[in-house]
Amino acid sequence: IYDSIQVLLSGLGIDWRFVEPEDLGRPSALDELDVLFVNCGGFVFDRSALANWVLGGGRLYASDWEFFSALAGAPDAFDDYDTGYTGDSGVRTGVVDDPSMRIALG
Repeated sequence: IYDSIQVLLSGLGIDWRFVEPEDLGRPSALDELDVLFVNCGGFVFDRSALANWVLGGGRLYASDWEFFSALAGAPDAFDDYDTGYTGDSGVRTGVVDDPSMRIALG
């Protein structure tokens, strides 16, 4: 089973739009976004624009292995991560602390 963040967002009533992987290498495309959710999928694109966007305050949620792909392309853009974490499957209740992310998620 592959990630389908779009299904989760739709189920929560959150408006979203699909961004073509090649657009992730264009700063102007990234500047239009509030939050970027990337499904695991090994997309190929120039990660320097993504790194600059994150370093400039862009909010990125990279699922599963896609995080490591983003990290490899922009290690300085991420200062707090745990590459050895694996969690148990199941339903969890979470709290969104970041005010901008709370607004973006509704």
